[in-house]
Amino acid sequence: MTETLESGKTAEIIARLAAAKQPILIDITDSDGEQRQILASPDGLAKFKIDSVKKLLAEYLETPEHRTGIAVMLDIPSLIAHANRFKNSNSALFATHGESMTLTAKLDYHDACNTEDKNGKLQPATNPLPRFCRHSTKYRFPFSPEWNAWMAADGNTMNQVQFAEFLEDRIMDVMAPPEWLTENTNGITDSDKQLAEMVSRTGGRPCGHQRLMELSRGLKVHDNQTVTDKFNTSTGETSIQFESTHKDTDGKPIKVPNLFLIAIPVFKDGPLYRIAVRLRYRLGGGKIQWTLMLHRPDIFRDHAFREACEEARDKTGLPLFYGTPEE
Repeated sequence: MTETLESGKTAEIIARLAAAKQPILIDITDSDGEQRQILASPDGLAKFKIDSVKKLLAEYLETPEHRTGIAVMLDIPSLIAHANRFKNSNSALFATHGESMTLTAKLDYHDACNTEDKNGKLQPATNPLPRFCRHSTKYRFPFSPEWNAWMAADGNTMNQVQFAEFLEDRIMDVMAPPEWLTENTNGITDSDKQLAEMVSRTGGRPCGHQRLMELSRGLKVHDNQTVTDKFNTSTGETSIQFESTHKDTDGKPIKVPNLFLIAIPVFKDGPLYRIAVRLRYRLGGGKIQWTLMLHRPDIFRDHAFREACEEARDKTGLPLFYGTPEE
């Protein structure tokens, strides 16, 4: 049985549905003037259930009307290949930066309402349409084991045993300091110059893996402390100066390096980044405590993230937005 839902007859049809003992097809007109059908089925005493006929018939389609789902990639090249396989003229990339770094290609993104002409001026698009945005591919950036290890050690105090065990595990990450780091800086790259300037400003005394391993095996320090008490009889002012010097077993001042370089990838399978690590030690109660501090690791993390996102942008030809798409 088929009913037509017309203006002024809603109450009448509802009354018929309440009394119906079999399903009824109802013709309706949507907001765009298109004719649709819904199925009303009896569902208990004076109740009925409404279903879209289109929804019920969808299971008989040989192919779905729309692509849906999120494909999760394990590396950037796969995301690029997948995006190129399914992209259209309105697909877009979205890069999310935070505790979790992700790059998502919205493959059925909304039509652009404005487009740039050859002069770079925005021009309204012809009949732009909204899309379902149900089809996308995503890549979640995994930090490398090397990055995770050094970030876990960053700023934490270690005793001699912990210091030795950590360096033994990660000594392959340590690189030899280049000659230009403290000597002639002519003919080096801008990033090299920035590193050399940082070492100069912080009074850095860089070392390589060999010296670090020597320090990890043990360092004997004698703490010579001197207190000087001065009193000015004319003014009554008193000054106290405290001086502490660390010397080795031969009585010579200890010169412990305070900086070294590591070369590690930020993300798994990513390019190596040269990062300066400051080395500090403290003597207390006859025991040495060590602290490792990476110099501005956020700069390298952000650079690696943007570089990978821009690679995807260039190889897919899709616009890149830093942020999250509409939910």
